[in-house]
Amino acid sequence: MAARPADEPVWLSLRRMLDGVDLDDDTPEIRELQQMVFATPALLAVYLRVLHDTREAAVEVLRDRAAAAGTPYAVADPVPRALVAAAFGCLEAAQQTALDAAEGEPTAVAPYLDRAMDALTPLDGPGGTTGRSSR
Repeated sequence: MAARPADEPVWLSLRRMLDGVDLDDDTPEIRELQQMVFATPALLAVYLRVLHDTREAAVEVLRDRAAAAGTPYAVADPVPRALVAAAFGCLEAAQQTALDAAEGEPTAVAPYLDRAMDALTPLDGPGGTTGRSSR
């Protein structure tokens, strides 16, 4: 996320940061791997720890970015952590939705992530489209 433009809206930066996850891969092998991770407590624990560490790093980037813009967050301000948690909540919802997809529905995570994040705050202004099919 630190590589994103400083003037880019935070929500869009968070979405683009998540492009680092292979969201468009809908091969059967990836689907099986995701199902295994979510169904195996030990693998899920490791995955959740990685997500936690990534969220914390993103929070620090948001804090640094705000400070560089001259509008730092107070130490006790929950906003950067809430924004990052919301984005990662959308990622988790999108992953689960992709796994639950019925025959003939998309199984890639990206369109579900766009839809989830658009539901909270449009990614590209009114009506919120990211240039991807989100419905």
